[in-house]
Amino acid sequence: MNKVNVNAIIDNSKFNKFFAMVFSICLLAVIFDGYDMNVYGTTLPSIMKELALNPTQTGFLASTALAGMIFGAILFGMLADRIGRKKVLMIGMAIYAVFTGLCGFVSDVNAFAVLRFIAGMGMASISPVATSLLSEFSPKAIRGILVTLLITSIQVGQLIATLSGVALIESVGWRAIYWIAFVPLLLVAIAYALLPESINIYLQQEKTDKICSILKKSNPEFNSSEDDVYEVSAVNKTKATLASLFQEGRAWNTVMIWIMFFCNLYIAFGVLTWLPKLMTMMGYTLKSSLIFSAIISLGGIVGSLAGGMIAQKIGFRKVLIAYYLACAVMINLVTLKMSFGLFIVVLAVTGLFIGSQQNMLYAYASDNYPGSILGTALGWGSSFGRLGSVIAPMLIGVLMTAGLSVTSLFTTFTVPALAAAIAVFLMKKPPAAYDDPIAGKVHPKL
Repeated sequence: MNKVNVNAIIDNSKFNKFFAMVFSICLLAVIFDGYDMNVYGTTLPSIMKELALNPTQTGFLASTALAGMIFGAILFGMLADRIGRKKVLMIGMAIYAVFTGLCGFVSDVNAFAVLRFIAGMGMASISPVATSLLSEFSPKAIRGILVTLLITSIQVGQLIATLSGVALIESVGWRAIYWIAFVPLLLVAIAYALLPESINIYLQQEKTDKICSILKKSNPEFNSSEDDVYEVSAVNKTKATLASLFQEGRAWNTVMIWIMFFCNLYIAFGVLTWLPKLMTMMGYTLKSSLIFSAIISLGGIVGSLAGGMIAQKIGFRKVLIAYYLACAVMINLVTLKMSFGLFIVVLAVTGLFIGSQQNMLYAYASDNYPGSILGTALGWGSSFGRLGSVIAPMLIGVLMTAGLSVTSLFTTFTVPALAAAIAVFLMKKPPAAYDDPIAGKVHPKL
């Protein structure tokens, strides 16, 4: 009997077309996910006008998709560790593509809310599952770079949604922005044909031929034999349950990670949803407001890439603390009186510190759990964070209806930014045993 550690072979392989294929599919899935996250904020001013909604109603409508994300993150995060990450990724893409696309055909507020809720369930599964899948099927030497690029692509999707609004809303109408969401259905078919399933699932199903095929694609020099017995690292055999996130010394860090997810998504979705409307309240046109949103998204892309590279040298902990503190400062500068050129610079710099924390947190959180429960861990963390994404749009809408100024509304984002910085500071170092391929050890320092 010849024992073959699947993790070790993938871990030490060189980047090739097999890994490029996995990365490309996961990347496109997350880009479309980011598009779907920003589609409502992009069309919000137009929807408010056509459906005659006040800010409170608009905030509650925004929160329907985000509420769906709470259920979706829990459900699909746990399913990913049970039925397989590939299956969950495909199901999630199909759900958000179909139900977001259908939003472009309805005029009833209640129907719109139901469709967005269901779409939100699908959206919630994409980023954590794609991150786990890519961490499983990528060489260790470049895993950090690939995961950083993957999560950064959320901002790429958000930017595409905003630019689509700039190009189409005035000429075609806001509904076309939702119809574009049907495109990911093509990616579902591609994923079905090409993407591998999780190794743990193949082991459970005793599909050794599938594992052998993956290893040969990962490392063409791998030679199999009839007496091969495939196994994964021992640390990957932890049972995936909610309780497992609080066992073996993981409880404290789990709580801190959940706080960070909450604060991240409160800020991200509060700004993402209301920024175009807040900009119009400051006297800018709708088209200009959407361009400002695009600048914020572009800043987030740069911030994610820069933060990831810096974290490779000094660790994610220091970078996250610095980013949260910078966010608390910059978000308050947006409403100050200044020249137009300086205003654009402030928007871009503010964008550096908004979406990028969430991206780095996925990588940072992955170090705290063994691979067999990583999907569950990220799913529950994202789900708790979705509470922030649900509360923020509603609360901003209520405060706007109550008459708070634009300056005061922006200032409310300072509190979660500071709370997240404190949570990172209080994190404990995770066990070194989690430094394994499937667990997604994507960077050398914390």
